[in-house]
Amino acid sequence: MWLRSSLVALACLAATSAAADIAISDVKLHTGIGKRPSVAYARLENRNAAPDALIKVESPAFKRIELHTYKHAQDGMMRMRRIKRIALPAGEAVKLRSGGHHLMLFGFRGETGSPVALTFTFADSPPQTINVVPSSRRKKSGHHDHH
Repeated sequence: MWLRSSLVALACLAATSAAADIAISDVKLHTGIGKRPSVAYARLENRNAAPDALIKVESPAFKRIELHTYKHAQDGMMRMRRIKRIALPAGEAVKLRSGGHHLMLFGFRGETGSPVALTFTFADSPPQTINVVPSSRRKKSGHHDHH
């Protein structure tokens, strides 16, 4: 009886923690042109009952990865800047996208067309590793051409 109730409790705990993860989907990684950095986008859905935050992304295929966003500068122009975290409100999805929050990836060590691992680290949820195949960015994309 004790074993059965313990197994039921463990199953409930596992179901709770599995449902309480951050769901990562729609990951797109575009390599930089020449020496320019790569860029990555994704959809992060916080299925937790409490807010969380993306605090770091790492990959052996890159020298470093930074969290970035766009902010209005005093001159009225939108400027990209590095940030320390991306807030993930409870029960909501946040899109990492062009013109908003995104990842800048520096020092690509892999090959375009071969999968690379990206490990997403959160403030309160367990880290998750996602494999993504980088694609080449077209020269006329206009995004991040100032790098």
